[in-house]
Amino acid sequence: MTPLEFSFEYLLNIVYPIGLLIIGYIAGKTVGLIVRFFLYNVIGLDKWLEMKQIKIFEKGASSLLSNIAKWYIYLFFIGEALISTKVKFLEDIGNSLLNFIPKLFIGILIFVAGFIILEALQKEIISNLEIQEKYKSIISKIIRFIGAYVLLVIALNQIGIDTTILIYLFIILFASIVLSFSIAIGIAFGFALKDKASEIIEKFFK
Repeated sequence: MTPLEFSFEYLLNIVYPIGLLIIGYIAGKTVGLIVRFFLYNVIGLDKWLEMKQIKIFEKGASSLLSNIAKWYIYLFFIGEALISTKVKFLEDIGNSLLNFIPKLFIGILIFVAGFIILEALQKEIISNLEIQEKYKSIISKIIRFIGAYVLLVIALNQIGIDTTILIYLFIILFASIVLSFSIAIGIAFGFALKDKASEIIEKFFK
């Protein structure tokens, strides 16, 4: 390889990755705007959530999901740019990034979309319960916590993170909640039936 060829290849290894980063930035911005326009104006996601009185994202679901799509494009092009440098450790980072980001973003989408569906369902369930408002609030929080926990486990599994300990913790926590409710209900029934039981015992020994 002549010095001129070497210089050209060296320059190409610098210019090409920079070009990929610039293209990735433009593509990410464009995709983000398209996704937001589609979700907000075509599907009307934010309006539907507002109608259902679901407000879980400060800047709106359309904005959040468009940012997720935008950052997916950014990271994809960053990975490609690192690979194109022809530097071994940068290539390894780029390959790892390209292998990881699909799992990461699918996991994030599962959690976000699942949480939106969870909020809609729990609102529907709670609104149809004929109980006091304070009990509705407690049940709503329990449903939200359990649903979010399950979604987190599913999302982490998708990413490739071992969630065995989280599953065991959930089983222990759920068993504790059930046991606490059982004891509370038992005590409540005990107090409620105390007088009745006294009458039965008195009649028995007469």
